[in-house]
Amino acid sequence: MPKKEKSIKLLLIEDNEHDTLIISKTLKSSEIIFDIRSCRSAEEAISIIEKNPEEFEVLLVDYLLPGKNGLEFCKIIIEKKLEIPIVILTGKGTLEVAVSAIKAGVSDYIIKDNQLNFLEFLPYTLRNAYAKQQEINARISAEKELLKNQRELKIIVEEKTSDLSATVKKLSEEISKHKKTQKQLRNLIRASQNDRENERIKIARDIHDDLGQILALLKLNLSMVKSNIPPSEKNSHETLNESLNLIEGVIKTVQQIAVELRPTMLDTLGLKDALLWQCDNFKEKTGIKYEMNFNKKTINLNKELSIDIFRIFQEALTNIVRHSKADKVSASFTEDKNSITLNIEDNGIGIKESSINNIHSVGLTGMRERVHSWGGKINIQGKKNKGSILNIIIPVK
Repeated sequence: MPKKEKSIKLLLIEDNEHDTLIISKTLKSSEIIFDIRSCRSAEEAISIIEKNPEEFEVLLVDYLLPGKNGLEFCKIIIEKKLEIPIVILTGKGTLEVAVSAIKAGVSDYIIKDNQLNFLEFLPYTLRNAYAKQQEINARISAEKELLKNQRELKIIVEEKTSDLSATVKKLSEEISKHKKTQKQLRNLIRASQNDRENERIKIARDIHDDLGQILALLKLNLSMVKSNIPPSEKNSHETLNESLNLIEGVIKTVQQIAVELRPTMLDTLGLKDALLWQCDNFKEKTGIKYEMNFNKKTINLNKELSIDIFRIFQEALTNIVRHSKADKVSASFTEDKNSITLNIEDNGIGIKESSINNIHSVGLTGMRERVHSWGGKINIQGKKNKGSILNIIIPVK
């Protein structure tokens, strides 16, 4: 069965009984469903609205009313910040009235002219005014929610940064205590680097976990709002898409913070030695066998690219340990005058397509961002019980 359209709650303010009957009859026979209530003056309408401001979703008001006219009524509603769209209906169709209506803040303006078939267009004018206000409300709600999450993100980052500073201070104190010999100092620096990296990785994961639920809920709420708006309301969909893009921007900010908290291992090691060191460390901690091949004895890349390659490799091995159930890994690094290629394969259970496309995966998203920033390509494939393949190609000048 088709989904029943929601009725639009309308307050009709019209002193002419005949016009009230004609307008009500027209709206009730329209394909658009209206829940209509009427009154005969601006004063009566204000009294009704003040008792329950959320009762009405559109106001249709005649320009010429006894007492306060339609424009004066409109100004009162706007001053009260009731945020109800208003459409003025009048037989006085002068440019001066139209300009005054727009300045007063009305949503639309219709002339009572039978030759223009105004009754035929009236239901659609009212629906458009309603839809426009719904779009404004959705945008305001999304902006408020986004600002709330940005504030929460700032608080979390400040808290984690404070924890990191305390950890660094503690490590510095430990180093000072062990400056008895140069050998002891070198060993302690290495341990300090490992401890610091583990602490920063932990903090990065904590940031991701704390914000994940908030961002997912916000995105779900906006998606639900979007699904309840008719496809024909393109402006509403565009506005919500912009809000969803803003959320994606917050997600990328979180990912960037997570990456920046991780220290480099390349300050004292070249890329080739660092990759081999990572493989040895990987095997020692997990018991998983590895094979690592290079087409050159030395690798000559700039510092920034070397850091990105190393961190991509490190994240790939971490994912293998967490998810693959593999007992062997094969990797190769190839460099020529046009590009560099990193290929990593395992013999595990194979990564699922849903995991490859999971936008909430900090690890995979981080790898993609690093590769794309260099104008490169990344390809991830998995076959059930036959392992996974990660292939990266980055052009070099």
